[in-house]
Amino acid sequence: MTELCMSPLLDTQNVTRPLVVTSGSSTSIIRMIFIKPSSSPLRIVKNLSTSIQHTVFNSTGELLAISSRDLKHSLRLINLHSLNCVPNWPTSNTPLAYVSSVKFFT
Repeated sequence: MTELCMSPLLDTQNVTRPLVVTSGSSTSIIRMIFIKPSSSPLRIVKNLSTSIQHTVFNSTGELLAISSRDLKHSLRLINLHSLNCVPNWPTSNTPLAYVSSVKFFT
């Protein structure tokens, strides 16, 4: 495992959505797991082809950014409602180069 990330809890008194934990691996696989009694992977994402260095949730826990610094343009956004990567992004015109860090701003 190269990276571990946990979704934010917005309301600890009335949790209406489960906590999600993600793990990135050196084999470019992201595992998303709901924290509940049987914690099997919710989804396995294989959208990057190199080692995962960063996994970051946005402040609402709706988006997960994953990235690798080993290859140019290696950044993906995953929508946690659909559990799919955001389609058509990044484009060939997105100036990413090598991604060395990821941060959401609120």
